[in-house]
Amino acid sequence: MSRLRAIKHPIKGVLRNRRIEVVVPPSRRPSDGHHVRVRRYDLPADVASTVHVPGRNAMYVDLERIVNRAGFAYGGSFWHPFVAALEQHLDDPGLPYERSVLHAFYERFQPRTVHELLFDDAAVSRRTLAGWPAIEPLIDVWPVTAAHVAWGMSSSDGRSELPHSQYRGPTSELFGAKHLRRVVEAYESFQREGYRPDAYGFVSGYFITDSDDYRFVLGHGNHRMAALSVLGHRRVAVTLREAHPPVVERQRLDRWTRPRGGLLERDEAIAVFEQLLVGDSRERARRLGLT
Repeated sequence: MSRLRAIKHPIKGVLRNRRIEVVVPPSRRPSDGHHVRVRRYDLPADVASTVHVPGRNAMYVDLERIVNRAGFAYGGSFWHPFVAALEQHLDDPGLPYERSVLHAFYERFQPRTVHELLFDDAAVSRRTLAGWPAIEPLIDVWPVTAAHVAWGMSSSDGRSELPHSQYRGPTSELFGAKHLRRVVEAYESFQREGYRPDAYGFVSGYFITDSDDYRFVLGHGNHRMAALSVLGHRRVAVTLREAHPPVVERQRLDRWTRPRGGLLERDEAIAVFEQLLVGDSRERARRLGLT
């Protein structure tokens, strides 16, 4: 570990113990320095009571409250492409990837924009997000700056296909098969040895909250979370994602709207928030013909 990292990690731990996070724009460009924010935050009460591992602020979240960045939720009440593919593999281990539900998902779910990635429903007005390419650096709409959007759009200009992403198609056969294999390997490892986040690394993300209701939006650990879901885990140890807003609150959504210096229209910010908080991923799968 470098000397700089050795200094930074204890400082982050002290700040998090005081419920403070330094939010940094994704591009890390000097020109974006004025967008750095120091955010005070409060965790959902039932989560705050589980915080352990001082300095890391590891905590427990009900698996049914966890959703990925594209709005596909984990747990038996919902539908997630990795979970569905793992369950199918366990039922038929010899099924080739080309006939798997994950392959079908990548073939049928090919949004070009962040709007299409989050809202496969024409009822949501097409606004700012309809111009953002559906690339992973722009999927997290909350910390993104105009400079970062411009970089993302320029990197996608003239490309007939977007870069591969675990969240949507199109993908190559090798890419899709690799992600299915990673989910299967995580499942088999946890089944043999149990799940030890201190060894495998904690999954991380951020909270969206509306009074007492909340979800945890997973940023890192999607394959592990799918394996834990199929294994029947009810609660999962998580940490907050570094440099991302730790909590996005409904009553403070104006922070991300144009009048307050953000990039989104107000109704658009509300639509993103509600899709992540209450979106029905099982209904989305039905519309794609996957259930």
